[in-house]
Amino acid sequence: MQTREELILKLFAGECSEEELKLLLQMIREDQSGTAPEVMDELFKQIKESETVGQATYDRVWKKVAERAGNPKQQTIEIRPLWRRSRYVLRIAAAVILILVSLFVVQYFLNDSWVVHQSVAGQVKEVTLPDGSLVTLNGNSSIRYLKNWSKDPTRTVQLEGEAYFKVRNFGDGTTKFEVVTSDLTVEVLGTSFNVMSWEEETGVFLEEGEINVKLDNSDEREVRLEPGELLRYSAKEKKLEPPRRVANELEVSWKQGMLEFVETPLEDILQRLASPNNLSYTISNEALAKREFTLRIPTGDMGTALDLLSRLTGTNIEQVNDELVIQENASGEDE
Repeated sequence: MQTREELILKLFAGECSEEELKLLLQMIREDQSGTAPEVMDELFKQIKESETVGQATYDRVWKKVAERAGNPKQQTIEIRPLWRRSRYVLRIAAAVILILVSLFVVQYFLNDSWVVHQSVAGQVKEVTLPDGSLVTLNGNSSIRYLKNWSKDPTRTVQLEGEAYFKVRNFGDGTTKFEVVTSDLTVEVLGTSFNVMSWEEETGVFLEEGEINVKLDNSDEREVRLEPGELLRYSAKEKKLEPPRRVANELEVSWKQGMLEFVETPLEDILQRLASPNNLSYTISNEALAKREFTLRIPTGDMGTALDLLSRLTGTNIEQVNDELVIQENASGEDE
């Protein structure tokens, strides 16, 4: 694996691939010490040019800069396809965005008031928070919180990916704990629960205790979950499913290196397997994507997992770079 120094040299030589740019950003997030602002300037310039940063990211950047400037009103810079921009407008937009991103990086990513814990693809990582709460990160996931976090009345943790939380309860009824994802906020007093936030779907499963779940930017009432209930939200469909009861082992089995499914659509199975390994997937047709299966897959070795999934579902699964391509067997029958 390349070192951060090697990647920085490639960065300034203009030789970094898209994956190497993402890897360098991940390394800097994990260890923010000794990173010069000019490195971040160049990194985000090249990320912007590779178009790996979308509209939502730039909106968040602008919002953070506006807040720091004392202007609570969020403005939006619309990112249009290159063929719709004049060269002059494109140069101006690129310059403005680079300035905003640079300010954001220096004040936000490199601000030493934040603590970041991140797992790499395929890794399950355990983290103990300052208050004694325990977090188990699934692969390709991260949490972050303020350094003085434990002194605040509400302990807020921001999550990307999937994590299992066992929250310490101080017993005073006032010290709260909350997990924030891109779509919703989970409010806790002391409990064990799992939060999954992959792509356009977020799921919250309560193992024990009590939690309230509220969608961001929504007037809907809070949803209180009872132990054994799973709540799912689809950002794509803007749909919040009613809570339903599921078996504990189905939602948290990944901590023991196993994924278990009961009458689950193939597309959901693929998402749970691919996302923690930083992979995408394509299924040949809609009918196959919606077909339901009951099965168990070990996750310790990706090759073994894919081979077993292929045989259990009667499909052909091929990995092409970072994408899984799933097709029905030519015979159309399970092996």
